Amino acid sequence: MDLRIHLNDVRAAVPLFNNPHMSYVNQALVRPIVAYINAKRTYIPISCRIVKRLTDFDGAWTVWDCGLMDDLGAEVYSAFARNVEDQQSRVRRFKRVGLWTAFET
Repeated sequence: MDLRIHLNDVRAAVPLFNNPHMSYVNQALVRPIVAYINAKRTYIPISCRIVKRLTDFDGAWTVWDCGLMDDLGAEVYSAFARNVEDQQSRVRRFKRVGLWTAFET
């Protein structure tokens, strides 16, 4: 299943207080994604692909029974992480090109 999500005018925040559902490591991992969301407030496209076997749906009444929601969450997180990584590498490339251009002049 190909999934495309378009987020418009989104804002995000990491909880300041200790959340029992979120460990310190998870808070550290989610901070770059929150920064990316807040930097791109107008429009964030997310594209991902979820592949499940047909046998996973046998006897399932809901999307939770077949494990689709777990896979969906993991793939959307991976897509966000890829977008953040692409954005960071793009910024590094622009800085290198800018620095290179400054030295050439």
